[in-house]
Formats: sequence, structure tokens, C-alpha cells
Amino acid sequence: MRENLLADSFLRKTLLFSIVLFLFCCAYLNSIYFSHIKEQVAWRVLSEGGILMMSHTHINGADNPYRFRMSDCSTQVNLSETGRAQARKVGQRFRKKGVDVGIVLHSRWCRARETATIAFPGMTFADSSFDSFILRPEHKSFYIRQAKTIISNWKSSNALVLMTHPENIFGVTGFNLIPGEALVLKNNTEVVGKIKF
Repeated sequence: MRENLLADSFLRKTLLFSIVLFLFCCAYLNSIYFSHIKEQVAWRVLSEGGILMMSHTHINGADNPYRFRMSDCSTQVNLSETGRAQARKVGQRFRKKGVDVGIVLHSRWCRARETATIAFPGMTFADSSFDSFILRPEHKSFYIRQAKTIISNWKSSNALVLMTHPENIFGVTGFNLIPGEALVLKNNTEVVGKIKF
């Protein structure tokens, strides 16, 4: 009798575990499928004049606010080799997808400028509207307002690329990104998808 109860208990637990595992796998595969669909939509929107907003790619370390000088890259944390490889991949994906870029605006911080110039050589322009406000949080609302104005005014059949910083992207869209990720927006700042490079 006791052996039967133990066997029944084991079978119930095994069945329950199998069901939970099945549901988890379904949810995981579903999320992958919809991420792929959303990325396809994002590329289509870019090809029709959408906006790519992304952070600089991978860096080594964090800035020291007491040492930081905008005009001197040696006082800033810059791209790692991984970051440079990610930046090359950004440009390669755009070319592979056949997406024409109208203009690339980047933060004046060295890591954003380097990401932009590696990915889109000869097409980049510095714009202080996309500078990080992490060292000057009192300017946050100004930067966000400026970025939203530029996004809202974009009217072109070519893509606009904005190379900025994670805190700026969160301020404009409410989304957290890691280096090598980008959001695609329409000119009303509506997020239509995310691309991983």
C-alpha cells in the first residue's frame, strides 16, 4: 500500500513537472518567434524612413566625473574591442538589409562618436542633444525634450540613426537597453521593435 502511494506521488510530481516544462518551452519559443517578427517589422520601418536609437557599443569600465573632459578621449571610458566589433556589425547589417541612412547624429562623447563613425563612416554629425546627462542630471529634461523634437521632426524615406547613451534612451522611450541593442521608432516616438547587433 505504501509503495503504491509513493509511486502515485512520484507519478503526479513527474507529470506536473512535465507540464510545467512543456509550458515553459512553449512560452520561450513563442517569445523567440515574436521577437523575430518584431525585428522584421523594425527593419521594414527603418527602410521606410524610421528612426534607430541606440546606445554606444560595449565599453570597458565607467567614467570618473572628476577626470572627464568632453574634448579629451583619454579622460573618458572608450570602446572595447568587443564594442568595435559590434559597431562594425551595425553597419554590416544595414548594408545587408539594404536600408538607406539619411543621417547619423551622435553624442559628443567619444564612445558614441566612435561607434557611429565605425558603423557609418562619412555620414556622422555630433549633436549635443544626445550627450549623456548622467554627470549632469539637472539637464535631463532638456536633453529628452531636444531628442524628442528631432525624432518628431524627421520626415524622410531614409532612416535616421541616433547614437546616444542608455539613460537618454530610457528617458525618451522608457526602455532599458544593453550595449549592442537598438530601438526602432516612428517619428511620433512610438517604439515598433528592438534589434540586437
